[in-house]
Amino acid sequence: MQFSAHANLSLEMTNGRPLCPKCKAPMWSVHVEPAKAVDDKRTFQCPRCEHSQAVRFTLASRHWRVQ
Repeated sequence: MQFSAHANLSLEMTNGRPLCPKCKAPMWSVHVEPAKAVDDKRTFQCPRCEHSQAVRFTLASRHWRVQ
């Protein structure tokens, strides 16, 4: 399982799910962890190539930030 650490990378989305940056398949949510009162840390995994990516989701603005 690998995690991407590109802070300025924007996630492509399809049907509300991020696309895998490696193979472009829709990723599955595998873990949600409350980080602060206003955001969550969410981990997604690609079912095709098994790449994993953690992102912060700011609840107030509905903004994704790749970690």
